[in-house]
Amino acid sequence: MNRYLMSIMLLLLCGVVNVVSAQSRADSLMAALCDDKCGKVFVVSHRGDWRNAPENSLQAIQNCIDMGVDMVEIDLKKTKDGHVILMHDRLIDRTTTGKGCPQDYTLQEIKELWLRNGAGHKTHHKVPTLEEAMSIAKGRILVNIDKGYDYFDEVYDILKKTGTLNQCIIKSEKAYDVVYSEKPEALERMKFMPVVKLSAEDAGNIIDGYQLNYNDSVKFEVVQPWLSR
Repeated sequence: MNRYLMSIMLLLLCGVVNVVSAQSRADSLMAALCDDKCGKVFVVSHRGDWRNAPENSLQAIQNCIDMGVDMVEIDLKKTKDGHVILMHDRLIDRTTTGKGCPQDYTLQEIKELWLRNGAGHKTHHKVPTLEEAMSIAKGRILVNIDKGYDYFDEVYDILKKTGTLNQCIIKSEKAYDVVYSEKPEALERMKFMPVVKLSAEDAGNIIDGYQLNYNDSVKFEVVQPWLSR
């Protein structure tokens, strides 16, 4: 075999190894998350690395990947023309140079704005779409999708398109019977994580409902009330 052909084969092999490695990290993390006996403590970044980049930005996600974070939590909203974007607040005032509700803007109009950092200063970062975010996260990190339950159909289509269904979690504070009647596909097609507020009177019933009807090893996001002194 001549050296030229061998060099090409080595380059192709290195490319395949890099792709498999990138894809397998998310798979192994999800397997560990679903394994009750794993014992792994997961490092989860809330809205990405918001100290060094604007929250819910592509850079905030990329920083988490670079630091070896296991899971990044993102928040979703929908634009006037139906695009799913990353945004936490009801209004865009705090995190962008714009004002008002995200649903009053088209995606093109949203893209004309700049994200603000944690100190409120304008940056060079733009509001990303869910598809853009998942393209960066693909195979590299688990993604905890908050505020996405109401847009489940759109979210599912985007995750399927980007090949990232198996590395994402969708959540809701609703009880099992409500989710099953509203969006049974959320329980069947994706990793579902119920959110339980321990201060709620029905917290115990919500936990029991999922363990009995959905999965006895289901993982919960538990919200604890603030401790008062």
